Amino acid sequence: MVYLYTAFASAYKELIYKKRYFFNTLFSMIMFYIIFFLIFNGYSLIANRSQLSPLNLGTSLSGIVVSYYAWTMILSIYTSTAYIVQQNQQFGTLENIMVHSKNLSFLLVSENLVNMLFYFVFSWINIFVFSKISNISLYINFFTVMYIIVIGLISVLGISLVMAGISLIYKQINNFMNIMQFLLLGILFLKDTIISRLFLPFYQANKLLQDSFIKNLTFKNFTIHDHLLLNLNAIIFLTIGLIVFKKCLNKAKIKGTLNFY
Repeated sequence: MVYLYTAFASAYKELIYKKRYFFNTLFSMIMFYIIFFLIFNGYSLIANRSQLSPLNLGTSLSGIVVSYYAWTMILSIYTSTAYIVQQNQQFGTLENIMVHSKNLSFLLVSENLVNMLFYFVFSWINIFVFSKISNISLYINFFTVMYIIVIGLISVLGISLVMAGISLIYKQINNFMNIMQFLLLGILFLKDTIISRLFLPFYQANKLLQDSFIKNLTFKNFTIHDHLLLNLNAIIFLTIGLIVFKKCLNKAKIKGTLNFY
């Protein structure tokens, strides 16, 4: 019951934040559209001048639309955990949260799940705008996309927990996190192999999203191999994230870096 109350409290807090800082949330979405417009038009210009593509984009322009959409969802989870920890650490409320929470890891995971549901709603606005900007038609399979994103983002949650753990020790890691944001985008365009599908965060999910949006495949059309890789990828990164976060938390307690500064 305590965990259920924690989940509800996390959801309520996130709703308050989204309402209080609505302008910031809205502007961040607008920035996604501006960046997409620049990337898409830049790639279109290169593609018109050369028949060779330096990236593995699946079906060219359609692939970049879906991959960029996937990246917007990745950022919704990747940035949340570490920033939640950093903000509470700077405000001097982190220790208070730890005292009143039986499991800080569960609290962070529950807040990220709330963020995931919130951004999933707005992701449909994103894919609509992206498809209109690029003038590309995509198939919409709501339940399939929801299944892929929810499972796929669990792997990103693992990476986010790692970043949160590092921030407990070193406090300011904003520049490193900014670099990692674009590395996560680059990962989606790497060569398609069994290794990349299993050991790169959200890579398998991105491939399945392209199959759904571009080829009109649903989760019933995916092979057992596809489902297995998607779920194993999520389990691997979430496990790593939880282990690293707990080890960093224990080290931060020993070093005394949780205090207000």
